[in-house]
Amino acid sequence: MIIEKVRRFIDKYNLFEKGEKVLVAVSGGVDSVVLLDLLVNLAPLYDLKLHVVHLDHGIRDIDSYEDSIFVQELALRYGLGFTMGKIDARVRERGESVEEGARRLRYSFLRRCLDELKAHKIALAHHADDQVETLIMRILRGTGPSGLCGMRPKNPPYVRPLLNLWRSEIEEYALEKGLSYRVDLTNYDTHYFRNKVRHLLFPLLEEYSPSFKEGLLRLSELMWIERDFIEVLLEKEYRSKLLLKSEDKICFDSRGLRSNKFIFLELLRRAIEELCGSTYGFSKEDLDRVWENAFGVFDLPKGIRVKDDGKSFCVFLRGRSKDYKEEWLFELKIPGITNIPGGMIKSDYVSHFRLPENENEAFFDAEKLRYPLFVRNRREGDRFTPLGMKGVKKLKKLLMEASIPREERGKIPIVVDGEGDIIWIAGVRRADKAKVDENTRKILHLVYIRGESG
Repeated sequence: MIIEKVRRFIDKYNLFEKGEKVLVAVSGGVDSVVLLDLLVNLAPLYDLKLHVVHLDHGIRDIDSYEDSIFVQELALRYGLGFTMGKIDARVRERGESVEEGARRLRYSFLRRCLDELKAHKIALAHHADDQVETLIMRILRGTGPSGLCGMRPKNPPYVRPLLNLWRSEIEEYALEKGLSYRVDLTNYDTHYFRNKVRHLLFPLLEEYSPSFKEGLLRLSELMWIERDFIEVLLEKEYRSKLLLKSEDKICFDSRGLRSNKFIFLELLRRAIEELCGSTYGFSKEDLDRVWENAFGVFDLPKGIRVKDDGKSFCVFLRGRSKDYKEEWLFELKIPGITNIPGGMIKSDYVSHFRLPENENEAFFDAEKLRYPLFVRNRREGDRFTPLGMKGVKKLKKLLMEASIPREERGKIPIVVDGEGDIIWIAGVRRADKAKVDENTRKILHLVYIRGESG
């Protein structure tokens, strides 16, 4: 029975703790509808508090709107809370495909929901066929061993309770339970890479090996076991070789570092990721050049420079600009518009709260703030408490984790209250201070608009 199979999978990977609040990401398609139904049935077993979240990508116009209505009605039918967001995934960053842009925006929305709704986990409807498709796509793009791991059942705060179910099992469950769902016709559009793999490549592969999907799933499970073991060894190597670590520079003991190419490249990747936020934009050829040419100085993308003098192997950001030392500060006009370098901040009082559409707007309990409010760029040593957290976090670390390019970090507007506390990093994250709650009587709404300053 499918529900028992899912229960065993949840227990095997300890996906939920008793009493957790879980957001269920529901698109309206058969996968997410089945996920919701299964979790509703299993919730009493784990004392879960479920809440439905849905993002309208704005790609399919009226169909997207009807998906949102369907999911809202579905949540009401189960007696669950419902939160919806709306974006236009067609507006994407340079070099992004529509698929990549939609995925990035979707995960950003889910993390905001997690913070705003004070939830513990986000349940996603990825299943075994998704896992196999992901592996094939990565192989075709030339992935390394870690890419063969695929998606994990548990990658906090995300959990994937259906990862051991095949699409056919999910559709069979929906049929047996009489579940209605929406059909997204773009899933059949072979202009998209994943759809090409699913509808054109898979039938060909099944001719050669009818069980190739099961084989790839086993490969993924074995690679995760291997990767977990490797991560432990790499952490030991990292700690034993580390000489210096700062905001813009990481140095390792160069002696013996080049005795193993795998360890060398893994440490180089980790250093780049810690300095830039990710290794996106660095090719295999870039990293191989550093390995093959031994000692010297090497310039890589995104301002990364590598220097190896035989004693220390340093990875740092060349020409680091401390543009945030060119300080600016403006008192916020409330209500009104405050022009700032590179944009403006609009402020107004509103009577009703809703979930922000993105990080470019924020709501505050106006009576919990100390006035006047100011907007400025960052300062050395800035710290704040992110929404949903209790501890203090360094601003530079948050911006790195958010993959904000270093040259852009000094331009980000930061709103502070009359006590000097950061309440909002515009476009990135709001602070925990002055949250709107059931006792709020007056709400301050702030909106950051780029590139329209006077």
